[in-house]
Parts: sequence; structure tokens; C-alpha cells
Amino acid sequence: MAKNQILTSSDHHANWNALDELFQIAQEKEIPFVINGDIIGDYNFDEIKSQLNLKYPYEVLREPLEEITKELTISTNTMRLKALYQIIIKFHAKILAKLIDKYQVKTYFLLGNHEPANFVDLTIQYLENKSLLKDLGKIEKIENANGIRIAGIPNVCAIMPFISDIFTDEETLKMFPHQMEDKPLLFKNITKEYLTNSTEHLYDSDWIRIMKDENDFPELDIFFTHGQIGIGAWRDDKQASEMPTLHAAAKLSEISKLTIDGHLHSTHQMKNPLDKETIRAVGNKGFILTKKENGEIEKELIKVDAPYDNRGKVNLNHLDLEQEIFNELLN
Repeated sequence: MAKNQILTSSDHHANWNALDELFQIAQEKEIPFVINGDIIGDYNFDEIKSQLNLKYPYEVLREPLEEITKELTISTNTMRLKALYQIIIKFHAKILAKLIDKYQVKTYFLLGNHEPANFVDLTIQYLENKSLLKDLGKIEKIENANGIRIAGIPNVCAIMPFISDIFTDEETLKMFPHQMEDKPLLFKNITKEYLTNSTEHLYDSDWIRIMKDENDFPELDIFFTHGQIGIGAWRDDKQASEMPTLHAAAKLSEISKLTIDGHLHSTHQMKNPLDKETIRAVGNKGFILTKKENGEIEKELIKVDAPYDNRGKVNLNHLDLEQEIFNELLN
């Protein structure tokens, strides 16, 4: 095993060939693989829904039906849409589990905005070797990953639009607490000056989780976050949309040697508003990160042969794994 080395990538969105090749690289080098969120490919949920002749409640309301018929139609469609979404999530969990078991790679997963909170636990259920997968967003301390000290907070809020069409606010909160949880404080344009004398992070549940049994400023080599630290994430020379930023995430970025973000479907190397080095590798790209003897983090950008569709999707024929439940949707 290569000491003090890990592989990381994010935003694969059902690009299984690319993810397979990245796992193969991690296996060959015998290093852990940190997936920084968003392997779910649900951008075409509307298309699949239409192929099944299912309708959102607002679509039913537009139809010239009697009220009782509308209520029944809405109830039936909503139940089937919820089942369809769960089938899609379960399908992705099974594929990820198969890849991990195939390559026997130690894997860390940090939830993105496309994964519900139970995604990692669901994937573990399908794993033969369940010890190979850890939810980076639940580890209650700084993790030693092959000699590199890592921590992670999802730090993102961008729920897919169709979710609100089929789930209630209460159901959505339960599924995506990492996006909707009521945090003590949120920032969009946080600065180094503001963090100097701040104490708000001390009350943040993620800070408490990660800093458990640690000193105020422990050694943190790499901080992973699916969202961005403040504004300043650039793509094609244009500033990306602002993302809500947890105060704790900014503080962890500040004390880390390297910050890795995701969410935006571009690969980059830059500095965030805290003047901290920040990198991202998405889809069919990844970074091999090596901790050198002097403590510095060496970065090697790699690209696999598989093409990358940044709006990756699944199709009906992908869902055969759930044929019994799937047939119920058609009836």
C-alpha cells in the first residue's frame, strides 16, 4: 500500500464507467477513495416519470376531473412517484456497493445534494464487506485515512426541484437533513477577518462532531465539503452561484492544509475567500493526493478514458434490479 496517499473525485452522476476506472486506480495503488458527493443520476426523473405515465399533483389539478377523482389520482400518483424515487436511490446504492466489493477499496463517501441522508447506510446494506465504506459526514472525529487526516461536511443546499413536487416539507427534511437542518448560522460571503474572533462554530453540531477529543487547532490535512466556502468558485471565468456556507465549514477550511469542494461540474484549482488552496475534480477526473514528509500535500490530477456526462441519468432498463416493485408502478 502506498503510504500517505488517497484518491478523490466527485459529481459522477451515474457515470459508472468513469467511476469504475477510478476505483480500479485506487485498487492498483492500494489507496482509499474519497467520493465527495453526487453519484446519483436523477436529472431525468421527469422523463422517467412521464414514460411511466405518472403525473405530479399540479399536473392532475389541471385536468378536467371531478374533485373526488382528482384526489384519488393525486394520491395514487404521489405514492408511485415516491416509490420510483426510492427505486432509483436503491439502484445507485447497489451499483456503488458492487464497485466497492469488486475492487475491495476502502471508500469514504460525503453526501452531496443528490443523496438522501440514508444513502451510505443503504449502500452498506448491500456490501459483502461492510467495513470498506464509511460516511465521512458522520465520523465523530478527524479521520486518519491512510496517514492523511481528513474531515468532511456536506455544506450544500440545492435539492432537486421534483422532490418538492412529490414529498412534503416534513418528509424532505427527514430525507435531506444535511441540506435543510437548522444550523446556528449560515454565511455566503465569509471572510478571514470575520473568522479571527468568531466563536459561532463552537456551537455547530458538525464542528462538535469533528472536533471531538481534539485540541482547538489540531492537525487537519484535508477538509472535504461538497459545497463551497463562500463565493469565489469559478467555472469558465464566470462566478458560480453562491452557496450557503456553514460557519463550521469555513473554520475547518481555515485550519486545513487543503480544501476540496464539489457540486459545480468543473475541475479547478484556486483559492477560496479565506485564501485557502481549494481543488475540485469531477466525473472522469480525480486527484491523487500524497502527504509528503514535510507535511505538504502533493496533488496529481488524473483523467480516465471514460467520457463524462455532467447531467448523468438512469433509464428504465437500468431499474430491472427492482423489477417486482417496478411492476407495481406500471399497474
